[in-house]
Amino acid sequence: MKIAISGLTGVGKTTTADHVSRLLGIPHISFSMKEEARKRGMSILELQEIAKQDSKLDLEFDRVQVEEMKMHEDFVTSTWLGPWFANADINVWLYAEDSIRAKRVAERDALTYDDASNLMLLKDAGNKERYSKLYNIDITNTNKFHICINTGMMGPERVAQIIINALEVMKKDKGEM
Repeated sequence: MKIAISGLTGVGKTTTADHVSRLLGIPHISFSMKEEARKRGMSILELQEIAKQDSKLDLEFDRVQVEEMKMHEDFVTSTWLGPWFANADINVWLYAEDSIRAKRVAERDALTYDDASNLMLLKDAGNKERYSKLYNIDITNTNKFHICINTGMMGPERVAQIIINALEVMKKDKGEM
């Protein structure tokens, strides 16, 4: 089974995917621009500015992700473009109120609430602009998603279980169970 989880900054994509991965015993494929920025010793916004100026960075980053996905029969991915590139059995959109997302980002990245809110909005806008330009994809259009879950109303363990339950229902509908 292939599961693609997406959503804006701070909704819990990586945390939820980690739980799904552990519960199902499948790999979590995660290529994060945030991690890439850390490796390069720069901020995420600095790396996004480089990507905005030179599309080769995004194209290479996305190529590596797709190659990794091709290596696995079963996986969960928590990348922004996973639903468009993973050929997943289920595409999941996670969302939460901006105030909840900003609080999570502040805690995760040791920022003030205002700095986290600003970072989150700039990061989301930058990603939306780049992916629209590069791939003609609106990453906020939920038409491609099988389910949408408000992560502000429950913890990641519950969200992961909802995803697994939805996948089981979909498999039964297809006669695969």
